[in-house]
Amino acid sequence: MDNTATAAGADRAVQEPGDGERRPSTLNHSVMVGAVGNFVECFDWFAYALFASYISRQVFPAGDPLAGLLSTFAIFAVGFFVRPVGSFIFGIYTDRHGRKNALAATIFLMAAGSLMIAVVPTFAQAGWLSPAMLIAARLLQGLAMGGETSAGGSYIVEASPARHRGFSGSFFYISVGLGTLSASLAGSLLTQLLTPAQMESVGWRLVFVLGAALGLFGLYMRRSAAESELFLQVAKTTRKKDRGSLRVVAAEYWPSMLRLFLVAIGPTMALYIWVGYVPNILRAKGLVSAATTFSASTLGLIVYTLCMPISGALSDRIGRRLVLGVSWLVFAALLAPMMRYVMADAGSLPWVTCAAMALIGLGSGAVAAGFAEQFPTRVRAIGWGAPYNISIAVFGGTAPYLGSWFASKGWPDLFNGYIAVLCALSGLAAFGLRDLRGKPLD
Repeated sequence: MDNTATAAGADRAVQEPGDGERRPSTLNHSVMVGAVGNFVECFDWFAYALFASYISRQVFPAGDPLAGLLSTFAIFAVGFFVRPVGSFIFGIYTDRHGRKNALAATIFLMAAGSLMIAVVPTFAQAGWLSPAMLIAARLLQGLAMGGETSAGGSYIVEASPARHRGFSGSFFYISVGLGTLSASLAGSLLTQLLTPAQMESVGWRLVFVLGAALGLFGLYMRRSAAESELFLQVAKTTRKKDRGSLRVVAAEYWPSMLRLFLVAIGPTMALYIWVGYVPNILRAKGLVSAATTFSASTLGLIVYTLCMPISGALSDRIGRRLVLGVSWLVFAALLAPMMRYVMADAGSLPWVTCAAMALIGLGSGAVAAGFAEQFPTRVRAIGWGAPYNISIAVFGGTAPYLGSWFASKGWPDLFNGYIAVLCALSGLAAFGLRDLRGKPLD
């Protein structure tokens, strides 16, 4: 699916009463701007997870490959831990100064981090300076992603008519699927074209060079974007200091922030487990080839991407609560059997990944609309961004590391139970979300 498909899908969203005057071409452009930028950032972000085993052998001392993978995932978690900082900085800025400039800044930081990873020296060349540079790159990318989620998601949802807000909002997370899918496709192509030695030395770096180049394209698109009309309307009637106020959002909307924090566990943790942890742990154990893991991830991401507009459109009919709640309760029930099966039979990785990613996609398509509806425009970016990114830092960022650690101790079932309980909690919390299906945003 490409940007043309994104625009064509957005045509389904028609003018609704109370949404303000909006030409279809304006809506299409808004969806493309949000989707293209998030696509670039997710390409860079997930490329790190997909190529973690290659990075670990280049950036850390030679020795135990599982220990190197653990260190690489620890740095992966560092990027997650700085995401809340980015969400606070960019959340306040986005609510006070608008969505457009925040979107340009986040994609620039992501591209800069990607370029740093592409040129990071090996441990043999620079010693501990190599992992230090990798950490710095991940910090930049973490700041960018912390601001991107709420700014980009708010931008698309605010441009969408009420009747089709779930469907239009799903394109924000479709861009997550397309970004990760493109990174996986790049990996599959490179493993086919290059020898294992070439992949180890330079092949994995080419993906991050491509990510930096895509960032320039995304920056161009976002710099030419128009500001959110809903934000401009709110800016005329509110004082700047009252927008993006931590005091206001913490005092008046803390129940919504708590529910959002809990619901966010499922979509983030599950995706990183099946895109990052499962393929890498099987490859580190020598059970599957790099080509097999990339192919499985590619197939799974295609299924994931196709399921999200279904989820978004369904939420416009039956509500966000039901779609999100049921999806994550079902995923929690099936997680342990799927994990045990794929670990016992590595050859089942492609089709088990597809099954898992279908459930994750159905549980993610309604997220953008559902989360944006919890807060008014004056505090939407900070209200959405802060709890969402804290949840990602606590649970999503640590998931691959914890999975690898439990595997090294021979306790995979404990890890499966941990994930299942958290996803069930996510599903239960979803039933408490405020549902503005078919109603204008405030």
